Amino acid sequence: MKQPVVQIERLGKRYRLGRTWAGANGPWARILRGVRRRAHREGGAHDDAGPDPRDPRRRPRGVDYLWALRDASFDLYEGDCLGIIGRNGSGKSTLLKVLSRITAPTEGRVMIRGRVASLLEVGTGFHPELTGRDNIFLNGSILGMRAREIRRRFDEIVDFAGVERFLDTPVKRYSSGMYVRLAFAVAAHLEPEILLVDEVLAVGDLSFQRKCLGKMQSIAGSGRTVVFVSHNLGAINAFCTRAVRLDGGRVADHGSPADVVAGYIGANFSGSRSRSFARDASKPMQIRAVELIGDDALLSRESPLDLRVAYDVKERLAGAELLVTLETADGTTVCELRDVDGAPDLALRRESGYYTAHVRIPGGLLNTGTYVLRAAVQRSGYEFLDQRDGLVFDLHEPEGQWTARAGGSARPGVLHLVLPWRTRRTDSEQVVRHGPVAVQR
Repeated sequence: MKQPVVQIERLGKRYRLGRTWAGANGPWARILRGVRRRAHREGGAHDDAGPDPRDPRRRPRGVDYLWALRDASFDLYEGDCLGIIGRNGSGKSTLLKVLSRITAPTEGRVMIRGRVASLLEVGTGFHPELTGRDNIFLNGSILGMRAREIRRRFDEIVDFAGVERFLDTPVKRYSSGMYVRLAFAVAAHLEPEILLVDEVLAVGDLSFQRKCLGKMQSIAGSGRTVVFVSHNLGAINAFCTRAVRLDGGRVADHGSPADVVAGYIGANFSGSRSRSFARDASKPMQIRAVELIGDDALLSRESPLDLRVAYDVKERLAGAELLVTLETADGTTVCELRDVDGAPDLALRRESGYYTAHVRIPGGLLNTGTYVLRAAVQRSGYEFLDQRDGLVFDLHEPEGQWTARAGGSARPGVLHLVLPWRTRRTDSEQVVRHGPVAVQR
């Protein structure tokens, strides 16, 4: 029987909210935490809570607990590409931190067979004062590689990351995109048996994201295991062999990517034409509402789609763009709309205030089917200030209208293009054989 490389059994992680208990940083608390960590290494559980918080003498008022992960169980095998999806706060990053041994579980256990490389947050595992060259060797050493092995892969890493010009510059001067490119290149090229990648790839540009997905496919094709967390449902569908959906820290769905993605869309996206979001004072620019305008009960594929997005700018901001992404139900991106296309000056500076942006998608372009609208705020082409799951809507065939159909089935594809054709009878096949038919305009 094939042995799993990762076994997760009833895994749970609990965090304390509010004030800490008295003496949380005292010597006895540190000794007790050390004992609990040792018990965890020997197969027990770990709470990160110090002395028992249920003791009323030590637990102040206002203390509460959050289960970021609860009762999660599944196995991973060699060659698996597991995609993990879920809403913000569903436990995705916590799961990867436990698998990376950054944090210990409160309950359950994880069995890992093989060397693990992880890319969880921008700059994780890098020393900001060291150069890119030094950090490549530092990361390789942390992963258990010998200096000779690192030198053998060094040129491939640098070429993949595309940072040769900045190789001897301290990484504290790197942009977020350069950080991610180098960190992924190191993690992917130092031959780990298990590669864990969080959604930090969203920081990179589109071409680099595709490059990373191709590399992960190559890793999985060589018999190694990849765990990939992303909000990009199209990438999950196209790249992963299995998928897990987390909801409230629990495994809500586990199976084929197509089925799990469909369940995620059905469970998390609003079926209404509008959606609003609470204000978050920590974000310099944030989306407050997304709305599809229209009075018709059914949206026709021939009718234009009017979209309105409300957003809030906390203070003067430069380099930010409002993005609206249109996707199919399986996560394939149809197009991305940017508000700076109609007002380039917005990319230079946005003043503080509350704004409403409107855009129209012409009718007659999209085919019938289910579509997903997402909205986001991006700065400088790589940093996301806000990301929102938006709306799900269906486009229908116009009532009472006949359209050309092949074999009685609807036209395939995302676009429904009705283009003018010119057809004429020719006197001979000679024209077709030896040259194009001349079309009069």
